[in-house]
Amino acid sequence: MENKLKEICRLSLDIFTIIKEEYSIYLSPEKGKFLANLNIDNFYKIINKASLPEIFFMGDKYYLNSYYNFNNIEKLIPFLCLSSLITNLNPLKIGLIEVELSYLKNKYNLDIDTYFVKELEVANLVNEAMLINVPYKVIFKESDSDIFSYLTEELGSNYAICYNNVSLAMKKIWGNRNYFKEHKEIDYLEVIDYIYTFIINKVK
Repeated sequence: MENKLKEICRLSLDIFTIIKEEYSIYLSPEKGKFLANLNIDNFYKIINKASLPEIFFMGDKYYLNSYYNFNNIEKLIPFLCLSSLITNLNPLKIGLIEVELSYLKNKYNLDIDTYFVKELEVANLVNEAMLINVPYKVIFKESDSDIFSYLTEELGSNYAICYNNVSLAMKKIWGNRNYFKEHKEIDYLEVIDYIYTFIINKVK
């Protein structure tokens, strides 16, 4: 596990270098300070407890539970790095993080796999329908209510309501599942239909 941790830290350092370049202007003072003072050697802590989740973020570090299998954790590292700068993580924000990782993959030719495929599908639609022309990356807003206020100011209440309804619906579908487990049974079809209806009504 020690060699694995060294590789994780090396990869994380590369990702955070790119994140600083791309997203520093969007960070709150608190998150900006966190990023500026980040010590990558202390960013991960290995634990071994069957009663705890595989991966969780607490305080300023990720806890990796070696009770579980971490053979493919490298695929998750870009997501873990960017999500450490996001408060109040939820399924829609997870999808929007994947949108940003897709952008970074293309811009920097990175070897990044999409982990949250279904959330990305919804987030791509949300991004194209309402976020593509706003200057601020809403994932860095602290809460859905902050995003609602921002989208109302930038685009109008209809857009803000749509975003909020999508986020609430995704949270309800997700329930209490662990974010870092694959959930093939999750189905966002109703949410996708709702977004398409919003798009169709918008262009009439």
